Amino acid sequence: MALSGTVYGSVPYNSNHYTYYFTWSATQDIEKNQSTITAKHYWGKIGGNTFNSTANRDYGITIDGSTSSGSKVMDFDPWPQDPIISSYSHTVDHNPDGTKTLTISTWANGRAGS
Repeated sequence: MALSGTVYGSVPYNSNHYTYYFTWSATQDIEKNQSTITAKHYWGKIGGNTFNSTANRDYGITIDGSTSSGSKVMDFDPWPQDPIISSYSHTVDHNPDGTKTLTISTWANGRAGS
């Protein structure tokens, strides 16, 4: 089982200025036959633009069907190094043989400023 990874997503608008990605990691509890999965998603910047939203923007992370979501103003001016949007941890049970397959999805709505 892979215990960590990074997945890059798509940015439908301003893709020449911003990237979007999430990281995930897993810690296993062999005695309980479970893993705790932590996912974090980020904005990345290409070039000199800043990123700010003048209104609340929705975001969320879903791990194995369990979702954490919210809404906040995303004001990254000045720009920190790849600002985190949110993070979420969820514990999942493994199959009796110790295997587990799951899906992680993330989303965020933002608006770019210059």
